[in-house]
Amino acid sequence: MQNNLISQTSTMKTGSTPNDILPGMNQVGCILASPFVEYILDPMLARRRIYLRPVTRIAIGFSFVVLSMLYATVLQHFIYRSAPCFDHPSDCGVHQSDRQARPNVWYQAPVYLLIAVGEVFAMTTAMEYAEKHAPKGMKVLVQAINMLITGIGSAAALVIAEGAHDPYLVYFYGSLAGGMAMTTIIFCIFFRNNDKEDVVSSPEAGLHFDNGFINTARSHSEGSGRNSPE
Repeated sequence: MQNNLISQTSTMKTGSTPNDILPGMNQVGCILASPFVEYILDPMLARRRIYLRPVTRIAIGFSFVVLSMLYATVLQHFIYRSAPCFDHPSDCGVHQSDRQARPNVWYQAPVYLLIAVGEVFAMTTAMEYAEKHAPKGMKVLVQAINMLITGIGSAAALVIAEGAHDPYLVYFYGSLAGGMAMTTIIFCIFFRNNDKEDVVSSPEAGLHFDNGFINTARSHSEGSGRNSPE
């Protein structure tokens, strides 16, 4: 996928910016998004008694990746609308004078930033969830399966990359966005109940959902103490 995005930047107006520098925005996005989520977003939601459970967080991460592919689709559409080569920009030439009408290369930065936010929500949460819920003797195996799934995804990317060429790149990115959106929906349908189970076992959730019961029990205990004979 990254190779396709680098190829996309090679058909844009780069100026003095190397077209392979944009992937670094993914690391920048992770550095910015991680502390924001941990120290600002999560505490702000917690003050409003909103707790993002693991499946919800993973689904949010998937959604950001979907948005990144939608953005790449729209960006590719505007590249294809640019003169003078339109939907065959790679055949137009490598000189900057041929690219003046195309979008600037920095317009691709949001693709990597959205992917970074998706990784912060989805990947870190999935690894933490696997570590927390896997049996003690199977933690390494679970992490290995996680890496295996990543490898299968990379192999699938090699297969679909055969269709990543002009003038079909808009459909290529659009299909990726649609497939990821469908995967997100299926994931939510099959695993939504896991959040409810996590709520039951979560200490802050127990305090949140059973707050009325705790107050009632405390009042009852205090009342019993006052009424008990000394």
